[in-house]
Amino acid sequence: MLPKPPTHRQAIVNAFVFIHQTMHVLNTRLSKRGMKVTAITPRHYLDFIQHYVTLYNEKRSDLEEQQLHLNVGLGKISDTVSQVEELRKSLAKKQIQLDEKNDLANKKLKQMMEDQTKAEQQKEASKDVREKLAVQKQEIAVRTEKVMIDLAEVERQSERLRTP
Repeated sequence: MLPKPPTHRQAIVNAFVFIHQTMHVLNTRLSKRGMKVTAITPRHYLDFIQHYVTLYNEKRSDLEEQQLHLNVGLGKISDTVSQVEELRKSLAKKQIQLDEKNDLANKKLKQMMEDQTKAEQQKEASKDVREKLAVQKQEIAVRTEKVMIDLAEVERQSERLRTP
């Protein structure tokens, strides 16, 4: 009887015993039917065990290689995960810097727009002043001309009065 749950070793030993006993039962049946019986010697049993050990070692070696391959792959995945995390942190920092620079650029653009608006207003004001100045110059020129005409008239009359 095997304990529940059986250990790996106990399960293998039990399987070997079962195969050995089954071979004896088959040979007994074959001999009762009058068929040819295969002689099973301890040497056959030891060869069977040796084949099992060889197969077990090959499979174990294959599994160890697979496990090593998987561990290497998992190590690379772990490294990649850490690199991705670092890149995410770097991206977050750069995103913050980008947002700050965008805010600064927007403020500068707003200031430039305000300065442009002020300059346009000053230009308009300067244009209005120039127009008023031109009108005033024209008025001054007209007045100057009238004054000159009046002065010339007064000088003529003054000359007339002076000459007897």
